[in-house]
Order: sequence, then structure tokens, then C-alpha cells
Amino acid sequence: MNVKAMAVFVLLVVCNCANAQETAAEKKTGFLDMGVTLTEQSGQDYNDSSNPLNSGNYRKYAAGKTYYINRMPYTYRLDGMPDPVFGHGFISTSFRKWYEMCKQLELNAGLHLDISYTIWGQWASKRVSGVSGKATPPGLTTGRLDVQGYWDLPQNNPLGNSRVNFRMRQTTNYGWSDGTTLDTTIGDVSGVNGGYDPSIAMMVLSYGQELFDGAVDVEVGKVHPGMYFFASPVADDETSQFINNVLDGSPCQVINNYAPGAIIRINELFGRKDMYLYAAAIDMADTSTTCAGGIGRGKWGVVTEYGWTPKFEDLQGHYRFDWWYADNTHFGFNSGQGAGLNFDQEIAHNCILFLTYAYNANDSYSQEHQLGYGVGILEPFKRRGEMFGVGGGWAKATENGADEQLLETFYRFQLTDSIQFSPDLQMIFNPAYAPDTSVCFVLGFRVKVQF
Repeated sequence: MNVKAMAVFVLLVVCNCANAQETAAEKKTGFLDMGVTLTEQSGQDYNDSSNPLNSGNYRKYAAGKTYYINRMPYTYRLDGMPDPVFGHGFISTSFRKWYEMCKQLELNAGLHLDISYTIWGQWASKRVSGVSGKATPPGLTTGRLDVQGYWDLPQNNPLGNSRVNFRMRQTTNYGWSDGTTLDTTIGDVSGVNGGYDPSIAMMVLSYGQELFDGAVDVEVGKVHPGMYFFASPVADDETSQFINNVLDGSPCQVINNYAPGAIIRINELFGRKDMYLYAAAIDMADTSTTCAGGIGRGKWGVVTEYGWTPKFEDLQGHYRFDWWYADNTHFGFNSGQGAGLNFDQEIAHNCILFLTYAYNANDSYSQEHQLGYGVGILEPFKRRGEMFGVGGGWAKATENGADEQLLETFYRFQLTDSIQFSPDLQMIFNPAYAPDTSVCFVLGFRVKVQF
């Protein structure tokens, strides 16, 4: 592990283990970081555009109330649950004024801030031979700062509630140049997430408008379609859930995930609250580091999603079908259509099965087929903020038709109210671009600090 990354990790843990005293009042309310969007509503949350990237939202949540996570219910059962491993920790205690200030900003100005820093460390058991011109590190440690949130605009708009969404990101590979990934080392097509994204960028900057008393939402600007399409409560955020791209978020990744565009969400279809329809148009000639630079080149993508959220004997389900078309020639692929199926289904409260499948036609993306499946268990030992996940997947590479399989498992420990630690193991079987490798193990860890 890189020395700098080790020093950062040790410092964070030591600081949070110190001064871990708490009051009785703190025990009553507590803090929760589920790593996903949470909303305190009696009905569906419509994926809640309040948090553009479905990552940790550091707020206080009330015991016994049900929150919705990407249309799936979660009840915050604080009473009788053990505290995090090391209690509140130094960051939670010493930054109390900061938290109070953020709460006042929410109440008085409508400004909601969510700031986190995540470190991933990953090591591969095998390396592809014969790769020229690219770095193939045996391991990689990556740090990422996310500053995101939204600003509720004054409530004098005759159309309805409105807000400005934003997200900035800064990414650093410790000891290697930015952009270096473990995918080159392993020769995989699924994406083990060993370093990605630009060094610094404005990822999201958009205006959201509610219409018809919330029955319709419109968002324009630099948007993030992956927040709404195929969004899962247990497989949608690499900072706190699965790391492999096949098990992390939308499989319709051919559609630019951070780019200028527009999204419309019809939250009640045919007068039914358990059906919805989403649609988006996205500039396909832009990247996460640019904004509106590709508009006018005529390269666009569109995606639609039809969703159904039934209940089966008090167990919530979320089923959806997506179709998309993308002119992906700017990134070296062809133009083409695609389609996908996805579901999340509670089999017990706070235990959710998930499955995603996507097909990309006409060589329009690096993967012709993609399949991900697994289970996520929230708080398996009744310790708030913790999660266990195990999943598998399959990807068929467009370039050579190779079939790649994968398995991943992780456990997310809530060390303090501010720090999560997740050991992670991935197994990549028959990597698409490494014909001599039958299986590669990727051992990793993740530390997430919520400020």
C-alpha cells in the first residue's frame, strides 16, 4: 500500500477512536450514513433528486420512521441497536459546529451539503503480459473527494418546488498517474474500479423543477442519468456498496453518465403511484471534464425507463425496463440501440435481491451483454450503517466476443458515525483480454469519511 495512503488511513482511524464519548441525547437520535439517498416520506420518493449521486447523506434520522431508498423502504431501527464500533469518534465530536451550521443552512437557506472522501486500495493476483505503452501496476490506491448537494430555491415559484443540484469531484491515484487503472493490469472488461474519472471536475450542475404537485419532475443542465435509470438501493454506489462496474449502478453505461442534457420523470403513470416513466436526452460528445463542449456536434443519446413498484405481502419490489439509443462515435464505438431489465425485490425486511441485464447492439459499447445479480443485506447484525453484499456477473466483450465472469463480496463496517471501512474481494474468471488467465483475485479495501 502506498505510504501516503497508509498515513492518511491511520490518522483518520486514530483521530476517530479518540474522544469517543457521547451523551444520552446523542444516543437517542444518532447519525446514519446508508450510502444511498434517503427521504422521509410516507409514499414513494421518486428517487429523490435531492442527492444527485445516491451517495452518503450525513444527517440525523428518526428512530422508527420509514425512509425510501430508490423506491425501496428502509426503517431506521435505532432503538436497541448497538452503536458504531468506536462510537461517535473525534470527527463527529469536533466537527459538531460544522454539522450544526450545515443544519442551519438547510433550515434557513435550503442549502444541503454532502462532503465525503473515499480511499480504495486494490491488489491483483495476476498481470497481463505484453501490454505496451500503458502502466500495469500490481496494485492501486485511489482517493476521491466528493462535494455534492442541492439548493432549494425560494418557494414562490408558481410551477412548484425547484432546486439547483451540484456535484464536484477530485480524484487522485497515489503513486501513479491519474487515469491509470487495474483493468489494464488484469485485462478485464467488467471494470474492477481500480482508478477512474478525471482528476477534478464539475460532474453535475443542473436545475430541477417540480410540476403538477410533484407528479412530474424536469431537470436540465449537466445531469447524471445514472442516478435515476436502473438505480438500486444496494448496488448503486462504489463509495459504500459494490465496487465492480457490473454491480455498480446503471448497466446502460453507453449513455453518458455526466453530460449536458435533460431528464423528465413522470412519477405517476396512468394515475397509479406504483408506475412511472422516465426519459432523458444526453449530449454524447461531452465528458465529465467538459460542459456543453459537444453540443452542436449532433451526437446525442436518449434513454427511457418504465418502472413498476408492487408490494407482495408487505415486501417491496421495484421492476423496470429500459431502452436507449446512443451515437457513441465520439468515444470510438458505433451508434446503436440497447435494452435492459432490472429488479430489486425484498425477500425480508432490509434484505434485497437485485438483478440487472443489458444488451448493446451494433458494437455501440465495450460490452455487448452485461449481467449482474446478488443480494444486499442492510445491518445484518443490527448495527446501524453496516451492510453485507455478495454478487456475481457476466460480461461479453464487444471487441473479441470473450465471455468474462465475476464474483464480488464485501462487508461495510461502521467504525464511527463518520467513517466506514469495507474489505472487498473480487474474482474475475477468464478476463476478456487475458486469454492465459483463468482466474484473477482482486483484494481490496475501502475507507469512506463523511464530513
